[in-house]
Amino acid sequence: MKQVRGVPATVETIPIKAGKKLRTLRGNLLELSAMAETQNGDLLRILIDAEPTSGLADQVRDLFPQAIDVRILRRSENKQSQEGHQKLLERSPQELFAKYLNAGGLYDESLVKLFNQLLEEIDEASTT
Repeated sequence: MKQVRGVPATVETIPIKAGKKLRTLRGNLLELSAMAETQNGDLLRILIDAEPTSGLADQVRDLFPQAIDVRILRRSENKQSQEGHQKLLERSPQELFAKYLNAGGLYDESLVKLFNQLLEEIDEASTT
């Protein structure tokens, strides 16, 4: 694409034609093994309850090739982190985005409106 100076940028709308859901699975290796055969094509975040050992994340990825994020939670952290993760998973994308902006001192109502508009467009595209 050739760049031309002094010419305003143009915006082109490109519809989203495909996508995959991101789901979170949590459990120990035995529990996750039982879930492996029931998975469809969703992308996965795996939270494994185990002590870190060499090759554990690779074992999980062997069970779930569609896993894009594997996190090993130490057993001592599980109760605290489980409650924290559950609270995050119950929040809407809008709430999470606002929390992210607030944490970085970046909160701006116009960014929030743009984010909400983007979510609406994605939702509309996925229902058509």
